[in-house]
Amino acid sequence: MLVRKLSLSWGFIVAALASFALLSLSPAVAAAQAVSATQCKIVRTAGDVWLYPQAGEEYHQAEAGETMVSGDMLRVGEDSKVLLVFPGGTLLLLKENSDFYLHKLDSSGGAKLEIYSGGFLANVKKMLSPGASFEVQVPNSLAVVRGTVFGANIAPSGEVEFRGYQGEVELTYRGRKLRLKPY
Repeated sequence: MLVRKLSLSWGFIVAALASFALLSLSPAVAAAQAVSATQCKIVRTAGDVWLYPQAGEEYHQAEAGETMVSGDMLRVGEDSKVLLVFPGGTLLLLKENSDFYLHKLDSSGGAKLEIYSGGFLANVKKMLSPGASFEVQVPNSLAVVRGTVFGANIAPSGEVEFRGYQGEVELTYRGRKLRLKPY
């Protein structure tokens, strides 16, 4: 079941946007933005975050500075989180109990990823090349964005609650396209 929730307290919205603005200006993120067009970089971890490389390497505790390529997976434990930066400066914060799969990165700044559980907050930069999009597949839905701040929480039952903070999010749910805007 898809739950559309866009009404939030102004304090929470301002805090979320301020956090992303500060993260965007931090030296760690600025340095990480130099990542190649075929990699995303782990900027910060807190708690148990496990990286499962697609290249057949052993899974291991993820560390800041490591890069991910198409086919890699992350598992974020309880009371844990990880911040990723993608080509072009898009930021993705994976919340506790998240399972993340990086399907594809392209040189235009776009990406396709899947989040099976947990939750996330994304700040997708408007600097994507023409035709590029940032796609997040969650259980039963697909979110496609070009420049916005949005997030979702995925319940163990598979129910997804999307939240828009800035810009538009295009969702596909059961074959229907919906455009969600914050209010």
